[in-house]
Amino acid sequence: MVSVADPVAAGLVASLARPGGNVTGLSRETRELIGKTLQLLKEALPETARVDLLVNPTDPLSSTEVADAKAAAKSIGAQLKIVGARAPTELEGAFSTIRADRADALLVVGGAGFYLNRTQIASLALRNRLPSAFQAREFVDVGGLLSYAPSTVANYRRAAFFVDKILKGAKPADLPVEQRSLIENGFNIGERQHLTAADRVWLAAPLFWSFGSANALPAIVTHGGSIVLQESFEPGEALALLDEQRCSVYYGMPTMAHAMLEHPDRRRRALAAMRTGLTIGLPEDIRMTMEAVAARELCNVYGSTETYGNCAVTDAHDELALRLETQGRPLPGMATRVVDPQSGQTLRPGEVGEFRATAPSGRHRSAPGSAGRGRPRRPASRRPS
Repeated sequence: MVSVADPVAAGLVASLARPGGNVTGLSRETRELIGKTLQLLKEALPETARVDLLVNPTDPLSSTEVADAKAAAKSIGAQLKIVGARAPTELEGAFSTIRADRADALLVVGGAGFYLNRTQIASLALRNRLPSAFQAREFVDVGGLLSYAPSTVANYRRAAFFVDKILKGAKPADLPVEQRSLIENGFNIGERQHLTAADRVWLAAPLFWSFGSANALPAIVTHGGSIVLQESFEPGEALALLDEQRCSVYYGMPTMAHAMLEHPDRRRRALAAMRTGLTIGLPEDIRMTMEAVAARELCNVYGSTETYGNCAVTDAHDELALRLETQGRPLPGMATRVVDPQSGQTLRPGEVGEFRATAPSGRHRSAPGSAGRGRPRRPASRRPS
């Protein structure tokens, strides 16, 4: 499978981690994004009060998608009406119903049937002057207003990985289902660090913590490199691993770097292979970490559990001042802005307000911040956690 919104609910697999049968592949997570799609519609069209939801009642996930959409519509203060179309021949009639409803906007959810007829659906929305939102970019390519979902094209490209594994003897039951937005975010984090197959990541943070499993691991694996794990952090052992295993990528906190800098073994460890890595902190933290582990191209990052993966990462080739004073441009798929906390209006560069970040999964994070020119800037009075 390549683009199934919820393979567990659809009965295709027992769980994402352990499919358990003869099916595996990629999940598109579109159910989780219904709420964000409606929110984007509301932001684009603030007067939206009535939204019609076009669904295929025969789709196994239609009932759960309807429930998700109802909850999301309630959260933005909009009325939601359900309109069904079981086949392409019913689309004209469905749009006649939508036109009669005098809906302010249209949200389309569903599986392959709607996707295959996306040109007809987008054309009908345009003909009826109806702002429309979808779960795949390809609908926008043929005339829809907006979409918010993982890349269908990227999913099909990644599907080759599963085909290769199965043809070489792997059992589908043993291949965990991938949620593409997580893998794609990890890949983009690796791109900011300019990772290659020659790189080796050092990691002492627990793999079950997001910094490990949802950041370091997908970042290096998607670039063909290696990972060196330290079971529990101890500065002397960490220095030995960095040096002897010729690690080139540091994944750790400033407190770890400070412990290594102060360790008596630091002077005799050249750390000649070290180049880049990921950490977070104030400018003095970044400088100290660069000195401690010899990572001259160290990257600064903005992220939080609520929007994981990372929202923004500096580029390893950015000038030092940018890597010290900013946390980089938003990663692909991430939306960041600084707004007035009362009105929600986006502020101009230099104005202080609330920093809002939206992840591919639709989760949000708000924090004090100041508007910059495309790069999140950290509040001077607040240390990141």
